[in-house]
Amino acid sequence: MPGAIRLDEGLGISYDYLQACDWVGPEGPGSSLRFKFFYGHMSWSASEAKRELSAKTGIWIPLRASADLLLREPDSSFEEPL
Repeated sequence: MPGAIRLDEGLGISYDYLQACDWVGPEGPGSSLRFKFFYGHMSWSASEAKRELSAKTGIWIPLRASADLLLREPDSSFEEPL
């Protein structure tokens, strides 16, 4: 999607909601089946991120995840979506 920040192959982030809607709309090139909207975000300064992600604090556990995992649909109504 134009203007999006590429995170990985087929995975990006954008803060332009209207552009995202146009991109996955009927006339857009994107697929609404492989697109998720998340509202809100959290950001830190470099020093805050280093502290938050430190193994000593144990607040966050950074890991690698594939686009397929992040964009997949739940297998059943009992499974929570990401």
